[in-house]
Amino acid sequence: MSGTSEQQLKGTAIVRKMVTSRSRSNINAFHQKVIDEKGLLNKIVGFLDCHLNERLQIEAAWVLANVAAGPTDHTKTVIDAGALPKLVKLLGSTNEDLQWQVVWAIGNIAGDESKTRDTVINSDISLILDPLLKYTN
Repeated sequence: MSGTSEQQLKGTAIVRKMVTSRSRSNINAFHQKVIDEKGLLNKIVGFLDCHLNERLQIEAAWVLANVAAGPTDHTKTVIDAGALPKLVKLLGSTNEDLQWQVVWAIGNIAGDESKTRDTVINSDISLILDPLLKYTN
């Protein structure tokens, strides 16, 4: 998924559609394909840093949210790829669509098991809570 920003966006949207498939019997297989394709998950995590292309960041966060919703080994792969600190940082975005996808991804990571929950809590809780608390007012 190298190439222009437009090509990256199109490719990531295709991956997102694949991992959000309504075919529940194959969903984990689609997630596994994203994990197994050499460098793909790392590339998607890297797209979280594309601050000039929020649509690409949204698509990337959406992919990661869905992969993290799979079995524990999928969630851990998302964490190991370095997604969590990038997701936490994006909570401060002014783009609400991006914030929602990021919250969804972090929630899926935290909700997997106690170890991943603790990883989220230990990833600088103030960076997580401060942006979320603005929705309670």
